[in-house]
Amino acid sequence: MQTMTVHAHFLTLAEQGGVTPPNQWRHDLVDGSLSFRYAGSPNSFAWDAEAIASMTGIDDDEPSAAARELLVRWEAVEGLLARTGRRPTVVLVDHDADELTLCWNDEKLAVIIGPDDEVAGLPEAA
Repeated sequence: MQTMTVHAHFLTLAEQGGVTPPNQWRHDLVDGSLSFRYAGSPNSFAWDAEAIASMTGIDDDEPSAAARELLVRWEAVEGLLARTGRRPTVVLVDHDADELTLCWNDEKLAVIIGPDDEVAGLPEAA
């Protein structure tokens, strides 16, 4: 997913700059946009799909630990989704809560991946 690559890149940039990265991210898989905000703030920032596409050629020589962890988790989730045949419409990432939430329209589903890749909470495809 292009937005997850851009998200990881911004985590790396924040770490390199000594800045606390935004902790709440929203990946819209329908329109390809990405937005973020800091918890407790009413303000958010968003990029549309065109802006995301222009940033996806970015390659971090040394991604931060947080960026690598995000991409590894997302890869595991994509593998699970491939097995179920389902694709969410929105992915919410909350770094403070250490949560990745998948949403189908207005339905939310928390997927928990344990230390041995044990999975809880992912329904089978209908």
